[in-house]
Amino acid sequence: MKHLFFAIILMSLTVTAPLAEDATKRALAEELMMLNNVQQNVERMFAQMKEAQVAMLGSLELPEDKVEEAQQLQARLLAVLDEELSWPSLKEEYLDVYTEIFTREELKALLEFSKSETGRSINAKMPQLMQKTMQIGQRHSQQAIPRMQEVMEEFFEGTQPVR
Repeated sequence: MKHLFFAIILMSLTVTAPLAEDATKRALAEELMMLNNVQQNVERMFAQMKEAQVAMLGSLELPEDKVEEAQQLQARLLAVLDEELSWPSLKEEYLDVYTEIFTREELKALLEFSKSETGRSINAKMPQLMQKTMQIGQRHSQQAIPRMQEVMEEFFEGTQPVR
């Protein structure tokens, strides 16, 4: 009987130990994301996406009778993005990624760095870095559009309509 009791205790420990490790890693990952302002960065990036979407609509040369419809469509599209890209809908998946990629020791080291003066300084500069790198990507995307249109026009000039 004593051996059975010991076996049951041992089995319960082997089941609960990984769960405790996962909970510890999640707590470390959540603290790291908080220190690194991940939520604010995601929200800032989404706000920039919304601004770009609004600017894109403003740059379109729509007939006067289609402007209001386009604005309504844009509002609906932005509502979908707002729901899908909101922090509550992303947070758990971000935690999953952090705990999948980093070990417990790595999370602790990242936390220690993030709490240091250098870590805080770097973290404070990350939004500016992200903004500038996004601008580079947007500029290159804009430069690619005319070339992509040329390629599409060449493609469609060589095709015959299907009847």
